[in-house]
Amino acid sequence: IKFFWSHLTFRMENSTRRGLSRRHTMSNTNLRKTVLLTLAIAYAKTYQQKQHQQQPTTNHHTNTNAQPQPRHHHTVTRLATTTLHKASANQRRAPLALRGGVAPATPARPDLTTPLAVAGWYLASIVYSLLNKEVLSYWNFPCVFSAVQLLVGALWAGALWLPLPPVVPGSKPRALRSLPRLARADFQLLLPVAIFLAMGHLLSTVAPAYGTVAFTNIIKTAEPLFTCVFSAFFLGQTFSLSVYLTLIPIIFGVCLATASELTFSSISLIAGLLSNVMFASRAITAKRVMQAPLGRTLSPQNLYSVLTMMALVILVPIALALEGRRIVQGTADTVAVLGWPTFLRMLVNCGLSHYLYNECA
Repeated sequence: IKFFWSHLTFRMENSTRRGLSRRHTMSNTNLRKTVLLTLAIAYAKTYQQKQHQQQPTTNHHTNTNAQPQPRHHHTVTRLATTTLHKASANQRRAPLALRGGVAPATPARPDLTTPLAVAGWYLASIVYSLLNKEVLSYWNFPCVFSAVQLLVGALWAGALWLPLPPVVPGSKPRALRSLPRLARADFQLLLPVAIFLAMGHLLSTVAPAYGTVAFTNIIKTAEPLFTCVFSAFFLGQTFSLSVYLTLIPIIFGVCLATASELTFSSISLIAGLLSNVMFASRAITAKRVMQAPLGRTLSPQNLYSVLTMMALVILVPIALALEGRRIVQGTADTVAVLGWPTFLRMLVNCGLSHYLYNECA
């Protein structure tokens, strides 16, 4: 026991010299002390049992030949028991002692996902509005152009699902996003949402083709008004009075902009209002659909990707039916002015900014 005790003292001094924290040192000391003193008690009890077995039976009479217990036996037992209780009390006061004195966890960093998403949505929407109007000024085919935007978004989403080459040789290739798995019934549930998305996107692209960017964006700010109205009628969901009061400045601003717009276009106004109706209907329908579980690995980003591809399939025949006869000659005239590289770059940038701002939203 003296050897183990001296070894324990030597380990404590070495831990202090290495600059370990007091809590870490004391926790390791308590752990070693508990183990050593438990062994000491076991040794004392074993020694006592051995001495008891060597004593002859006396039939309850005093045995004068029995040898007294060694003095060091009682000393060791008392010392071990007392020290073990002290170590247990210290461990109860410091519950982390047996874990080596784990330091308290550092405070978690604030979640910046929502502020970054809002900033990305705001910046990408500005870029999209400007690029959309620029392309339409050279290539005035809003129906086909809306389908092209969805095509760029669908290609971007599909590229994120493709497995990347492994960084480490022999490792399994992984994609940036998991491929969603949907059943036929899931596509049937998502079909109304995709229809509203396709029609809303088509009308929101037609609106700036006949009006200014500012006027179109002002009209589109009335979408929360339609969402609140449709939520009350179809979902029975009402909001607080403060929410409805915030709609008054929106209504007043739309009326003021419509009355004071110099280049007023009824087509732009009607298309913008109808796009609000379609997007509000999409939100209501999507809320109903999302109440039931859909597919596997269907994150919000994957859900919008699937809806973009479904809306593309819906919108292509409509766009070709409306503008298919003039698209070839109109594209040739635009390429003669801009050139293929510039024209394709404008289409890709506009479609990518549209997809990104909707995904951030």
